[in-house]
Amino acid sequence: MGPSGCGKSTLLNMIAGLDRPSAGSVCVDGEDLGRINETGLALFRRRRIGMIFQFFNLIDDLPAIDNVALAAQLTGTPARQARRRALELLDELGIADRGNVYPAVLSGGERQRVAVARALMNRPALLLADEPTGALDSQAGEQVMDLLIDLNELGQTLLLVTHDERLATRCASQLVTMADGRITGERTLERTA
Repeated sequence: MGPSGCGKSTLLNMIAGLDRPSAGSVCVDGEDLGRINETGLALFRRRRIGMIFQFFNLIDDLPAIDNVALAAQLTGTPARQARRRALELLDELGIADRGNVYPAVLSGGERQRVAVARALMNRPALLLADEPTGALDSQAGEQVMDLLIDLNELGQTLLLVTHDERLATRCASQLVTMADGRITGERTLERTA
């Protein structure tokens, strides 16, 4: 957690293997990302990292189910099997009836649920969320917060980046604060209701 421009998203990008640190190392799920080439990093992300973005990053030309299924198809999963898993995830997230709808027609909360389903498609070891409620109204934001808490309580490891203290204290068990590209504090939290 920290103010805009403090380095939160950059840190998240390094953990995802999208950026490389200028010094030190980044180890995720037992892998030193600095020792993996770009092709290997792409495979690592596809298989072991799920990413939820503030602005959803959905493909406008694909209906919701295909946006979700694409993540598995990129790892070599057959299309039929990928679509079956995508439908299961959309059902678990309460939007199975929106599977054939294109992103432009979905509400913000629905688009974020599609993005969450896509991030969970390959059963990632780590789910990264960059300001997941930042582009949502308060009701949709509450729904996404509840969803992230539920996923974490089911055992999903989640790293959430936010500048919103309410979101952090509601969703996190560990809070790391940043300022000017540096970690300035760390504390254990009790989740608030």
